[in-house]
Amino acid sequence: MTTSRIHTPATPVPAWSWGAELVVLATIAISTTNLLLLAVMWVCLVVTLAMLGNHPGVLATTRWLSGIVVVWWIIMAVVSPSADSAMGSVMWRLPTWSPGPGVHLGGVMTASGLLLTMTPMMRALVLVTLLGVGMAAVPPTSASAAGRRLLGSWSPALEFFAALPPALDRHAVYATARPTEIAATTREGASGLARRHRPLASWTASVRALILIICMTVPFVALTSGHAFPGVDQATTTLMAFVVAVLLTALLPNGEPIGTISALSLVVAILAVITLALWVIGVDGSAVTPHPGWPPVPVANLICVVALPLVVAVVGPRRRQGVPA
Repeated sequence: MTTSRIHTPATPVPAWSWGAELVVLATIAISTTNLLLLAVMWVCLVVTLAMLGNHPGVLATTRWLSGIVVVWWIIMAVVSPSADSAMGSVMWRLPTWSPGPGVHLGGVMTASGLLLTMTPMMRALVLVTLLGVGMAAVPPTSASAAGRRLLGSWSPALEFFAALPPALDRHAVYATARPTEIAATTREGASGLARRHRPLASWTASVRALILIICMTVPFVALTSGHAFPGVDQATTTLMAFVVAVLLTALLPNGEPIGTISALSLVVAILAVITLALWVIGVDGSAVTPHPGWPPVPVANLICVVALPLVVAVVGPRRRQGVPA
């Protein structure tokens, strides 16, 4: 007796909601120099990744990339220390050498210099963990549906990336994590995702291209002319143009339903909006200083960062045991 498998229609909503949250957190991580905020953000993202279900391949890849970041930081901290005399004690001294303009190797590493060099390391760790959270949180079918709705007939270029996380998980379980096998499984998964889509109307390609060209030209013109929108900086202008482009292209018909909105997707989307609003309006101008000499802590951003693992713990998926399909 044969059994028929009922496929749930792919919905881009999880990819949109998680994408919005991760883009906002990445923007905060790139723009801040607050080491305490970056450290708390990294811890919360690691906890979130651990609670997002059974994704051994994604976890292993995230650990591997994080290890590369840490090793690179150790090498750079030892070979090219940042000498900052603001906080007294000298930790080590190395002979200095300048092989070229702007390149300085060796020198003195102070305590404050060590903290200064830790900031880019923590920023890189946060970005790597954000990538891992995105791979674990967004189902391949949702990522494929979002790419199809946003890019139309150009979406096959992204199918490989949508199919990569389950391929990593599967080969991590079977302990066959050779690059060639992972690539073959990913290509097979990408082909399966592409076959799920319906043909697009021919006119949508030109309209989508026109929307993207117009929206992405706005920040370029503002940058070259030196006249951004009143009261809006260049980064916010670019972000606004990107949001408009996404919204307009997402509204184009492609013959596929939007699908239902899960509780987790809805809450994550709301959290992304709140986090973005607090960051844009600068509500953290009254940040508190936990200890004399420490940088002020942006309380609102800190609360939003801590809220993410709490959201996943309350309404997220329960950890499932077994082998990924």
